[in-house]
Amino acid sequence: MFRYKFQNLTFLLAVVLVLGGWLWSFLALRDLTQGIVTGFNSDVLINQIGSITDFSAIGFFGLLMVFFNFLISTELESRDSRFARGVALATVLLGVLIFIYFSAIIGVN
Repeated sequence: MFRYKFQNLTFLLAVVLVLGGWLWSFLALRDLTQGIVTGFNSDVLINQIGSITDFSAIGFFGLLMVFFNFLISTELESRDSRFARGVALATVLLGVLIFIYFSAIIGVN
């Protein structure tokens, strides 16, 4: 497990992005008393309102996807390192997109 340095670094980066966004949104939005805007659209404007537990679900499933992608990437390393690195980079992209989601929701609220 520790011989896959690229996968370990990308996994760590993706986890930091997802956990960082989740923690940042929790700390920024924990004092709101009304509903939190979780869906925003330029045509309809606000189309979904949720609570802080919705962020917990997004953060939890984001971490779960990052973990499973890490396992897939380490399994692929022995077969084809290009695909393994592709999955690892896609995992980082997933972490970036989840972080952008959290920051956008903070910006809207």
